[in-house]
Amino acid sequence: MAGGTAAVRQILELPVDRIDQADQRLTPLHHPTVAKLAALMAKDGQKTPIEVCQLPERDDFFLVCGAHRLAAVRMLKWPTIDGFKVGADAIERRTRELHENFSHRTLNALDQASSVVEFCELVRTTAVRDGSRSPTSPPKTLKNEADDESLNLRLRYGWADDVAELIGVSRAGVYRALALRRNLIPAIAEAVRPDPIADNAQALYALSKLTAAQQLKIAANMAGGMTAAMAIDLVVGRKLIDGAQKAHDAFVGSWGRMTGRKQAEALETLSKIARQSGWELTFRRLGAK
Repeated sequence: MAGGTAAVRQILELPVDRIDQADQRLTPLHHPTVAKLAALMAKDGQKTPIEVCQLPERDDFFLVCGAHRLAAVRMLKWPTIDGFKVGADAIERRTRELHENFSHRTLNALDQASSVVEFCELVRTTAVRDGSRSPTSPPKTLKNEADDESLNLRLRYGWADDVAELIGVSRAGVYRALALRRNLIPAIAEAVRPDPIADNAQALYALSKLTAAQQLKIAANMAGGMTAAMAIDLVVGRKLIDGAQKAHDAFVGSWGRMTGRKQAEALETLSKIARQSGWELTFRRLGAK
């Protein structure tokens, strides 16, 4: 624009019933977050617009970023939601979703690793599409490169540097994520997703170093009702998670299995215990007046 002024995106008032979204998103809806957002939006209104695009030969809108905001608006039964219209390119859409998740820190350690892998593939695909690098370099996908012993081979094409700069992590962090997602078998990745260990990067990395047979046994034990910490201790015979972390995980894991009444009792007990350690805690149920 003239005078060097940056273009300002126009906020659109979008009909909620004309917004479609993919069944598979990077981060599944977290319903407590939706409820909290709905309560805040009912009080203060919508602060951040969502992002949508229009796909070819369709007259509705397709959600790019803002699934929790959209779900909150639907919970409130609002007819419209504020949003920006962005490009419909598949790579651009996925990149925007990844960026939003990283910027809001909504991903646990497991999902962060998965997102880093996808960022690598997006960077590689974009480079090949734009002609900045040939389809045959690097000769392996980054998921396979994570297990390659030749560091020079991996560094030669700079994929990790590109991704590290994009999302603000170190190059070592990129390789660690690649190794984690390559070595963690699908069965155990799904088993630990709802467990507190999913947000413990150190424990996940240690878990990924176990054999596939050990990981399968751990997944089977978790399917039988064990926590990740208990299942790992049983199969491995040693602790991958320190005692303090295990206590934390046990508390967090138990919380989701409590009724509302038991949660209230637990909070009252926790408040008394915390006071003895020099903490003062106050709690208020969302939506309560």
